[in-house]
Amino acid sequence: MGLNNNLHRLAIGTALLLGLSAPAVISVANATVVKPLAEEARRPIKKDSFCWVSGVDRTPYGVEVFLSQPREVHVKAPGGTQSTEQVDPKNIRRVTGVEQNGNPTLILEVGSEFLMSNGPSDTCSGKVHRNKDGTLSLAMNATLVVDGKIDSAEGAIYAQPADDVVKEAQSDDFDFYVSWPAAANNIAPLKRRFERDAAAIKSKIKASSAELAKARQSEGLPMLNPLAHHMTSKVAGDNPRILSLLTYNFVHHGGAHGDWGYGGLLWDRKKNTEIKSPAALFKDSMAHLRPSWCAALEELRVARSEGSYKPAPGKKYGDTWDCPAFKDLAVVPMGAPGKPFDRIRVSAAPYVAGPFSDGSYDVVFLVTPAVLEQVQPAYRTAFQPYSAPQ
Repeated sequence: MGLNNNLHRLAIGTALLLGLSAPAVISVANATVVKPLAEEARRPIKKDSFCWVSGVDRTPYGVEVFLSQPREVHVKAPGGTQSTEQVDPKNIRRVTGVEQNGNPTLILEVGSEFLMSNGPSDTCSGKVHRNKDGTLSLAMNATLVVDGKIDSAEGAIYAQPADDVVKEAQSDDFDFYVSWPAAANNIAPLKRRFERDAAAIKSKIKASSAELAKARQSEGLPMLNPLAHHMTSKVAGDNPRILSLLTYNFVHHGGAHGDWGYGGLLWDRKKNTEIKSPAALFKDSMAHLRPSWCAALEELRVARSEGSYKPAPGKKYGDTWDCPAFKDLAVVPMGAPGKPFDRIRVSAAPYVAGPFSDGSYDVVFLVTPAVLEQVQPAYRTAFQPYSAPQ
C-alpha cells in the first residue's frame, strides 16, 4: 500500500500504535464504528519518574513532554512570552474529539523553559536544547526536600523513541526528523527503503532551505520559520502474516502553514513483499465499509461545523468535498502486538474531506464477523473479530 493523502511524493510509510480506551460506539449502516479515535500514549506513564516526566518525543520544531502526574506548568517561550498550562496525563488516551479539562501533554519548542512545583518546597525545571548532532534533549533540574534537608538532582532525556531508528538534523533554516520502528528495520527491504527515502528527504529539505534563505537574503527579508519535514514511525499492528504501519507526516516548505496527514504501509511477511493496497485484503475491495465510512464522516462534519452543516443527498461539504474514496485515505489495520487485526483505522488528511481548519477525520471500524467474512481467504488468519477489553 503506497502512501495516501498526497504524501506518496514526500515520504515512506510509518506507524502509530493505537488503542481503544472507553470509546464511544455507534452503529452506522449496519456496521460498528468506534469514534472518536482513541490514541494510546506513545510513552508509558510511570508513577515515580524524575521530575514527573515519563518521556519526551520529537515534534516539528521541538518536543512533546509526557508527565506522570497532573501538574500546573509555567512555560517561558524563547521570545520571552510566558504562560501557565494545566497538564493532565489522564487525558492522554482521549486526545481526539473529546472535551478536556487539561492538556494531555506539554508541547515545547527549542529554547523553551518550564517550571512546575509540588507543594511549597519541591520544584522541577527544564529547558529544551538542540545538541551538536542535531538531536533534541530536555535538560532538567529538581530541588527536593528529603528528611528535612534540601537536595537537588539533574538529568536529561533525549527526545527520541528508545527502540526506533532515528535520523534527524537541525539548523537555523530547517528541521529534519524521520524515525521507523525496529519491526520494519528488521526486514531488509524495508530497512533499505526507509534509509534511502530518509536520505532523500534530508537532501531535499537542506537544498530547499538554502535556496529559500538565499532568496530572502537577496530581498533583505528574514527567514520567518525554518523549513521542516517531520515523520514518525510506530507499529499499528504486527502478526505472523502482516506488518501494518501508519504514517504521521508534517511538512513545511515555506507557505503560510505546514501540511500534515497520514499514510500507511502493509508488508506481507509470508511473501516478503508490500501489499500495494488495503483493498487487496478484501473480496469486495472494501465496498462493504464504504456506506459506514461515508455516514460516519457526515456525522463528524456536522460536529466540526457545530451544526451549521446539514447533510443532504448529493450535497457537498462546504460546496467542495464529497465522501472520498478509500484510495485517497489512509486505511490501516490495527491490532495488539503479535495478535490478528481486530480494528481498521480510516483517516482523511486535511483538504481530503474538509478544510484545513477541520483537521483530520479519523474513524476506527471494529472487525465484526461480517467484516471478517469479506477478508480474502489468504489473509483470514491475520484478522479476528474485535472483543472489548474486560
